[in-house]
Amino acid sequence: MPSYDYVAPSTLDEAVGLLKQHGDDAHLIAGGASLVLMLRQQLLAPRVLVALRGIEGLGGIETIPDGGLRIGAMATHRMIERTPAVRQYAPALAEAVGMVATVRIRNQGTIGGNLAHADPAQDPPTILLALDAVIHV
Repeated sequence: MPSYDYVAPSTLDEAVGLLKQHGDDAHLIAGGASLVLMLRQQLLAPRVLVALRGIEGLGGIETIPDGGLRIGAMATHRMIERTPAVRQYAPALAEAVGMVATVRIRNQGTIGGNLAHADPAQDPPTILLALDAVIHV
């Protein structure tokens, strides 16, 4: 596996700054479920990995006043699958993420990473589209 620098910013502004600084040489890493495999297979060769795990506020799930949900990019599939509010307001999403790989992968993989990976065979993006979800980047 090629070498790279692993940087763990503590704020979103710091992460954005690192992406701007390194441009195409940088990749974000969320849970790493897909990215680590791609690195091992040498399908990607970033010089810098910018880790999102330590940035507070990216992983929560909360209800919002209109009866919807706000799901952070770092929310794991398992967290989404098991959160009562998701099961109540978006049961199709809870069910779809409950079918992603194995429990170990669901504990590691994130919804943000899943969307960023953009694998057309994944169910969560389709479910989010069907639910009229709004994604903020």
